[in-house]
Amino acid sequence: MRSDAYPEKLLGRWCLVIGIWIVATVLTSVAAQSPSDISASIVRISTASRQGTGVVVAVDGSGASIVTASHVLLGEEEYEVVFAADQDRRPFKSSKSNLHGWEPQDDIYGLAAFRVTGAIPGTVKPAAFGTAESLQPLDALVYNGFPGRAVDVQYFNASFSAPAGRTFSIDRSIGEGASGGAIVKDGKIVGIASARGGLQTFAVKSEVVVTTLRGWKVDLPADSNAANRPPTSGSIDVTYAGSSLLSNNRVGLMAATKFTLTAKGISDPDGDQITYNWDLGDGTPAPPSSPRVEKIYKEVNKFHVRLFVTDGKHPVLLAGETDITIRDVSGTWLLTIKNDPSQSPPLPERLTVTLNQKGNLLDGRIVPDNGSRPTTLTGEVRHPAQVYFGSEHAWWNDEEDSYFELEVSDGLMVVQMRNAVPGRCGPGIKCLSAFFQKQ
Repeated sequence: MRSDAYPEKLLGRWCLVIGIWIVATVLTSVAAQSPSDISASIVRISTASRQGTGVVVAVDGSGASIVTASHVLLGEEEYEVVFAADQDRRPFKSSKSNLHGWEPQDDIYGLAAFRVTGAIPGTVKPAAFGTAESLQPLDALVYNGFPGRAVDVQYFNASFSAPAGRTFSIDRSIGEGASGGAIVKDGKIVGIASARGGLQTFAVKSEVVVTTLRGWKVDLPADSNAANRPPTSGSIDVTYAGSSLLSNNRVGLMAATKFTLTAKGISDPDGDQITYNWDLGDGTPAPPSSPRVEKIYKEVNKFHVRLFVTDGKHPVLLAGETDITIRDVSGTWLLTIKNDPSQSPPLPERLTVTLNQKGNLLDGRIVPDNGSRPTTLTGEVRHPAQVYFGSEHAWWNDEEDSYFELEVSDGLMVVQMRNAVPGRCGPGIKCLSAFFQKQ
């Protein structure tokens, strides 16, 4: 035996292993595409001047709807259709008057859909669409159609090349008659062949096909929803009486006041009904599905609000979330006053205010630093970011019916003291403005 025979045998064995692997890979790829399943949805379209391919997208008791590339029907008044799944190869007639819709004639990537009537063979099935947006370079695809005036459905393996707007390309030029054929991945159609260029073929994405057909009011079966898109995410707006509280940076809301949570920027690109599921962060049951809910928080806390949505065809999506801080004004506050030079007698420079909030009701008192008598206060929360309190007589100001309005924002309140007598402190009824800060 020659001493160099072993390397030759080893090389031969490796070649055999690689060859088996390649064959197995190809057979697995072809089997995964299940082209025979797709042929039940394929038709041959013949006109006076050309042949093309179409895909059955809907079947009912009186006929079938078919989508193809628009240039297959360009300039033609009548069409003849043969279903690949019909063993008798009976021709069905249709015409321009039976069009569901037709995109611009000068668009080589356009679509057209039409209807044929009659007793459709029971072996004919509407297409199931997949999702072209998920395709990756070199993904294995299979073309199904009637290129080159073929009599039977032809299958060609190809690979995904790249997306291009509403279309994508595959790495194979299939030839005349291929337009309108199905590009298939894992037994579902991801594109409709529309044009070729060089060594490539271009196909309209399945998402575009389904959306276009729905726009033409084609009644697609439920399994066409594989190309359906989920709802979009957005945000949550918090409003009171039509005014946005979050946009004004009023993140501190008062307890026991009703405000509104509204879903913003959330929609479904396919027009499907959206179900809204609110998690209001306080353990209470979710309110009925609605993009707008009203809420009253009775506890002082920080609540994380989340909104989940679904169209019933995709997993539940977290569409928006926000934090809402609920507080009350209980405690001791120090009011530093900017005196109005025209005010006589001058107001105290500082006031100590003690407040106690129970729900939306307030009580407390004001103690001025000039030794005047304390003033008893009563009030209420009238707005998620404002409180009102006052007294029948403000001893330190010698005014009747004095009251305060405070806007709350993260531990700092801006206060306006007002008087019931217009003009008492100059134009309008504002007597002073100052900062009200918790001690």
